Amino acid sequence: MKVIDMGGAVEQPVADGKGTLYDNNEEKNDVAVVDTHTLTVKARWPVAPAGTPVAMEMDREHRRLFSSGRKRQFLVMMDADNGKIVQSLPISSGVDANVFDPEAGLLFVSTRVGKLHIFHEDSPDKLTEVETVTTEFGAKTMGLDPKTHNLFLATADFGPAPAPTKKNPIRSERRFLERFAY
Repeated sequence: MKVIDMGGAVEQPVADGKGTLYDNNEEKNDVAVVDTHTLTVKARWPVAPAGTPVAMEMDREHRRLFSSGRKRQFLVMMDADNGKIVQSLPISSGVDANVFDPEAGLLFVSTRVGKLHIFHEDSPDKLTEVETVTTEFGAKTMGLDPKTHNLFLATADFGPAPAPTKKNPIRSERRFLERFAY
């Protein structure tokens, strides 16, 4: 077993099936590109205008990476061969997951604030936002059944805010939720 120093906090990798793994690095605001044969980081690609990238997905046929960030809230589409940003689009706060349905050409981006952004891949170089669906607060974990094309989002019942204390003097449920929304 070999440990690869990714140089920071990595999130949600994707593999291209051809020997390369791509992983968002929250601390470096980049995508680490790993050669899975040599187990080395062979490149780092900035994700600006996105920042703190956490969600990653890939269109393997067209060699496009979809990276979504939290602090600069953007989805970026990158060329998986050279790291060039092809397009960037704004998203809502607290992104957690990207899911791509290659048969439908749809990319789904879920966020903690209860928004599901749906983008259509018009071409390998162009995404168009089809719709932003309001979901439940916290519904940021997501999965797709590739056979039925059903999308699943999970959340929790957050309930009322806890009573204020000296250590945590937050008094309203809204302020409690805002404090923990990212």
